[in-house]
Amino acid sequence: MARAVPPLLLSGRSGVICAVNPKSRIGRRRFLGTGQRLHASISCVLKSELNSVAKTTPIEFIRQVRAETAKVVWPSRRETVMTGIMVMIMTTMLAIFFFGIDTIFEAIVKMLLKLAN
Repeated sequence: MARAVPPLLLSGRSGVICAVNPKSRIGRRRFLGTGQRLHASISCVLKSELNSVAKTTPIEFIRQVRAETAKVVWPSRRETVMTGIMVMIMTTMLAIFFFGIDTIFEAIVKMLLKLAN
């Protein structure tokens, strides 16, 4: 039989907000080693984390975007051109393949319609 989730985790005391998913197997796996049989997954977030995300100013957001963009490794011109050429080749090959399949199916349907008349 499932044990009740400790009320401290759900109460929000000590600056933690928790949600329980009773249908998840994650919680059961997590607590089996401790001898408890909790059939719920508990996900918790610190209240301070929620507040810090909500209080980001637009200027701070732009600074963070610039910092992350500086970390991006941009492809060279040659890599971009080669990737574009490969996309065009693969698109052409797929177009030819589907044209062939469509032609075969068209022939089969025409033949079946001739037999039905």
